[in-house]
Amino acid sequence: MEEEMEEVKLQFGEDEKNHDASSSDRHEKSTETTNNDEKNAESHEKEVKSMEEVGSLMNHNRFKRDSTRSNDNRSIRKELAKDWGANSKGHCSYRVLHGPDRAQFYFVNGLIVIPIAIYQIFIATDLYHRVSPALFIIPLPLSLFVLAFFYCAAFSDPGIVPRNAKWKEINQQEESNEALGSAKQKLRETKRTFVINGIEYSTKFCTICNVYQPLRSHHCRVCNCCIEGFDHHCPWIGNCVGKLNYRYFLLFIWTVTVLLCLILSFSLTEFSLLMKARREGRPINVVWDFTANSAGPVREIISGILALYTFFVLLSLVVLVGFHAILITKGMKTYEHIRKRFEEKGNPFDRGCLTNWNAMFCPPYYQSYVREKVKRTLKESKISNV
Repeated sequence: MEEEMEEVKLQFGEDEKNHDASSSDRHEKSTETTNNDEKNAESHEKEVKSMEEVGSLMNHNRFKRDSTRSNDNRSIRKELAKDWGANSKGHCSYRVLHGPDRAQFYFVNGLIVIPIAIYQIFIATDLYHRVSPALFIIPLPLSLFVLAFFYCAAFSDPGIVPRNAKWKEINQQEESNEALGSAKQKLRETKRTFVINGIEYSTKFCTICNVYQPLRSHHCRVCNCCIEGFDHHCPWIGNCVGKLNYRYFLLFIWTVTVLLCLILSFSLTEFSLLMKARREGRPINVVWDFTANSAGPVREIISGILALYTFFVLLSLVVLVGFHAILITKGMKTYEHIRKRFEEKGNPFDRGCLTNWNAMFCPPYYQSYVREKVKRTLKESKISNV
């Protein structure tokens, strides 16, 4: 028994030693892992700081690069504006263009907005309860369409043909160099002739822009530039009407004609209701009594004046709409009709009534020459700055 007890004690002692050794090894390993974690954390902090410094430098350089690019783009746009030559002004990289007739443009804004506001405030508010809410609601979206088409026709590119890149030098040398002037005169006399649908059509050389004009183009003296598909210069929208904005112009005059017809009919309805109530001696129950006891007479005056105004404006608009409908049917432009260009040889662009109307409202996509020139110059500048 004593021998067995001694063996058990020896084994227990060895187990304690092994346990102490293993615990000491674990403690050493834990201290090593904590030291490694601290080192890793310090290295991670250093890496984060270095990455933040590098990122700030990259953002700073990127900001510098972006600022230099924006400055370069501004300088390029200024150079394009100097070489522009036309009286039209371009904004937003020539996405927005407007002609020189700004006073007439603002005047037409007033002619459109003021009658609509008068109708909605003084007449439609009464007709809303007296007749139907539709008389108040219907003119609102139609007015938005009128203004949208008006601004699209006024601020879009009508089809401006860019000038020759050296038009300034050529025009300056023309005054001192007689040979150059005579050469330009010969170019103007020698026309390019095309055969379209079996009919000859000629284009001429523009001595101001120093380019051969595209088909159906004309140099507008007001805008001082060549317009492709030139129809006419409209002072009321302050812009030329050409190939790219002719649809907007037509939609504007058609929608404003419909809107004025509605305002005329609704104003006459209000006027007749007020006059009928006055004749019968009934009290005029006005929904919005903005002038106390004189609400009825004031509304009669306003509705009568508005009806007269819309009537006389409608007379001119109906004539204009009918005139352009005839031109579209014949496949002609206003300038071609006035100049009588197709009386002798016939119109090579007339493809039938239905085809002409389809070509007017479903045309292929036409890219602006001005926008293409701006994109090309900006692209070339970016490539040169790289």
